[in-house]
Amino acid sequence: MFELVTRLTPMINVDLLIQDSQGRTLLTWRQDQYFRPGWHIPGGIIRLQETAEERIAKVAAMELSTKVSHEPQPIAITEFHFPHLAARKHFIASFQEVTSRIQVELYQG
Repeated sequence: MFELVTRLTPMINVDLLIQDSQGRTLLTWRQDQYFRPGWHIPGGIIRLQETAEERIAKVAAMELSTKVSHEPQPIAITEFHFPHLAARKHFIASFQEVTSRIQVELYQG
């Protein structure tokens, strides 16, 4: 059912913008059936009856294995279109500035 819905209506997404003191942005590697392999900002689709705050916490736990705190308002709302995809073609993304105590290693590739 979820796949069908993603073909018919825009998805509302939260993206977690995590930057260090030097302004570097944390990216995660994504490789799945929806998008080409590459570096992405951590994020996820808000599910029915789920708040943005709940999705932010779930993304942090699932993608980063951590807890985060965030500002109450997004820093930007952006619309994305991927007409070449069969599903998940249209997103409205809320960019949330978040902070975390995670330690990350820089990818030097």
